[in-house]
Amino acid sequence: MKGREAVTEQGRVSKNKSLEVNMNRKFTEKNGFKKIIYSSIAVFVMMFAFIILYNGHALACEGTVQTGNHVVMKMLDPATGDLFATVKFEEVTTGGKTKMTESGKGLPSPSNYALPTEPAYYDIATEADYSGDVEVCMNYKSIGLTKPSALRVSHLENGSWEELNTTVDTEKGIICGTSPSLSQFVVFEDPRYLYGPILWYQH
Repeated sequence: MKGREAVTEQGRVSKNKSLEVNMNRKFTEKNGFKKIIYSSIAVFVMMFAFIILYNGHALACEGTVQTGNHVVMKMLDPATGDLFATVKFEEVTTGGKTKMTESGKGLPSPSNYALPTEPAYYDIATEADYSGDVEVCMNYKSIGLTKPSALRVSHLENGSWEELNTTVDTEKGIICGTSPSLSQFVVFEDPRYLYGPILWYQH
């Protein structure tokens, strides 16, 4: 009897241990499953936030420019590393924070120009002291523009758009404008050049 009782008690102990192991395993699996769900939700939220940020053209780049000549600051696509825009100072006499923000909001185009389907306005501001002109370059292909001959860079000055001297690098898809000051910049399209040269016939 004592032997049987011992075996029975041992069996109970083994059964309890087995039950405890199974419960621990279920607890671990449950926690692991929760971690996977929470991680998936976190990734989804981050992706969703990035999509909203990107589609809303709310990209920003901030850094400190140092003193020197021909100082360049770049804005890159956070997803691909492609170039969005650059600002080049002819001379920086005192370094300072500089911020570039791309957004889809800004004043409408002048009557003789047209905004692209998805316009990109670049707000540029700096705390640095600089002299000379500033060259602002933008990747026109990144905003879906394909007719470089029709593109013009304009700069917001005293509440109205001022056209800047513009140069285009068709190989890199970059358009640049030179300005004496910083504020908001945008690329407009000249409708007269969107569909090739206009031919006039005399009757």
